[in-house]
Amino acid sequence: MTAEQYAAEYECSWAAPTVGAYYGQLIEQLQQNGCIGNVPYDRAKRVYTGWDLGVGDSTAIWFAQLIGEEVNIIDYVENSSVGLDWYAREVLRRPYIYASHYFPHDIEARELTTARSRLDVMRDLGIVGTVVPKGKVDERISAARLLLPRCRFDLNKCQSGIEALRHYRREWDAKNKVFADKPLHDWASHAADAFGALASMLPRTDQPHLKPLKYDHRWVV
Repeated sequence: MTAEQYAAEYECSWAAPTVGAYYGQLIEQLQQNGCIGNVPYDRAKRVYTGWDLGVGDSTAIWFAQLIGEEVNIIDYVENSSVGLDWYAREVLRRPYIYASHYFPHDIEARELTTARSRLDVMRDLGIVGTVVPKGKVDERISAARLLLPRCRFDLNKCQSGIEALRHYRREWDAKNKVFADKPLHDWASHAADAFGALASMLPRTDQPHLKPLKYDHRWVV
């Protein structure tokens, strides 16, 4: 029996990590250490975002600030069945000063009908970012595991994203009765993939020599 199973079965713990979860114990440790609570936006620091762009389903965005080597996760956005313009407005309507946006590699795929990519569309909407190179899933998960112990999460703005990270888990192989070496694609995947993009690209400390991104907000409604 795993530690997660024991906690749920014999200690009646509702907070026990999901069996097979990648980050469950790390999230529980953050909670025990008081790292999930009120984490306000620091106006003196720039904001980095990590994205997962779903095709026909949810899109997720994490918002992070670097405070020394500590990472403050100050905001989270997820929605579905809306266009890229909706997400652009959500990003630009916030009072944050942005350092960089990290997009998944598939944002560069071109539509057959228009020959334009979603990266082109995002630029037209005023969001210019960096494409995360395509890598192995386990590399993204490893990067997220290394980043999480440095994080503090704002519970009010990030609660749904935190729960997704807590429940992101390996796929169960019912035939062989073991966990497969790949994640289960479910409601938690988008938040986890977006966090993986952030973790893969986020610098160790803020880079003050880089100029913050500036946007023309006049089109935002």
